[in-house]
Amino acid sequence: MPQRRKTRRQEIEARLARAEKTLSATRNSASGHSRAVLLHLEREIHASKKELALLDAQSARSGSANASEDSQL
Repeated sequence: MPQRRKTRRQEIEARLARAEKTLSATRNSASGHSRAVLLHLEREIHASKKELALLDAQSARSGSANASEDSQL
């Protein structure tokens, strides 16, 4: 299970990095892009950050659950 979480985290981080890089390049391009394109990238970044926060919360919960089980043994 921890390996699956780690893999998922890496996928999300890669997607986040690509979106941030694309957003930056799009904002700096001379051709200009529609507001819809920028908004889509911003939403993708926000969603990725939210997914990472949820993974962190799940890890913290499972970590504290494992610690309490260990203390009961």
